[in-house]
Amino acid sequence: MSQLTAGTYMATPTGEASVYENEKGNLILCMEFHCEGEALRYYTALYTANDGVNTRAVETLKAVFGWDGIDFFWFVDHAAELQAREVEVVIEMRPGREGDRLFPSIRYLNEPGGSGGLPEAGDRNALLAKYSAKFRAVAGGTPSAPPKPPAANTPPPPPAPPEPDVEPSDQMTVWQRHCELGGTEKDWFGVLTKAVPGVDQGDFTPAQWGQALAYIEENTLPY
Repeated sequence: MSQLTAGTYMATPTGEASVYENEKGNLILCMEFHCEGEALRYYTALYTANDGVNTRAVETLKAVFGWDGIDFFWFVDHAAELQAREVEVVIEMRPGREGDRLFPSIRYLNEPGGSGGLPEAGDRNALLAKYSAKFRAVAGGTPSAPPKPPAANTPPPPPAPPEPDVEPSDQMTVWQRHCELGGTEKDWFGVLTKAVPGVDQGDFTPAQWGQALAYIEENTLPY
């Protein structure tokens, strides 16, 4: 039984790679990695029949491996050379074919240290000057007022609904899986609305992201 659990690990390619077209007409890259003494496979869609080139996956592979972003058989032709390339992998636990056990699965790749700290904040004045008018137009032109303190004798708000009983997840993981299954940006917000009704994605808890992941696993396109 695997000793790996969900988390971020360092890994190296085993020298095995394949590029193929699946039954949905998506172009898939499969690579195998050594991670903590185990061999794990990573699958990513380079092209989807619905949305064309998966630019997110292409940019990730260019950054991690130095690929030119054009000849996808480069990963097959240079698989042996790539064994010396150390990368960072993010692992999630996913059910196997029988659904009775969870197995480690590579969700996405990073350059070493790529999942570290937050990006450096941009120039405050420059960004406010560039974008404030756009946000003000959408908001109706009225600056936001500070939140008001609760009035005396105001009844407490109703209790929050219970969290869904699913494995927690996050936005990046759900987006990546959405793309792997052939989803596009056009149907992304509709998927989230159906998966977690009445909640803006900016307010999703890890459990609600897990609920969204479970939704796209249980349904097929179009959702």
